[in-house]
Amino acid sequence: MRLSTHNLLACTNGCVRNGYPLSIFAVSMKYEECQYDLSFTSAMILKLDYDALLQALEEMRQCPESAGVAAPRGGIPELPPALPADHAENEEFLGKLHAVLFELDLVDGALVCPACSHEYPVKDGFPEMLVNDNEVGAAVA
Repeated sequence: MRLSTHNLLACTNGCVRNGYPLSIFAVSMKYEECQYDLSFTSAMILKLDYDALLQALEEMRQCPESAGVAAPRGGIPELPPALPADHAENEEFLGKLHAVLFELDLVDGALVCPACSHEYPVKDGFPEMLVNDNEVGAAVA
């Protein structure tokens, strides 16, 4: 699961408020290079919750298998703590953002709701976001 996908996901367990962003508990991840498109990456910024992306990136760094991930230029890219004012034209920033959003994949692990603690497993890169009828709202306070 790419971080671009994670940035759009929220709890489906009845957490209308505070069910976003889901926390990442990564067991394995991979880096797979894909074609860089400056204009597409720049356009994605308007759809992103940048703070949630930074949180997800930090959580991915905690992955036990992240040390073996062959990431670009020697490691998982560092993003600035705030969105740069010139983000739409800043090619260095856009290159790093592209790598984080589209080339870093959560392979196995879980996504956890910050409000109700419901766990959504991620297996082979696919998050299982369906909730069983008997689980809906079960942990919502």
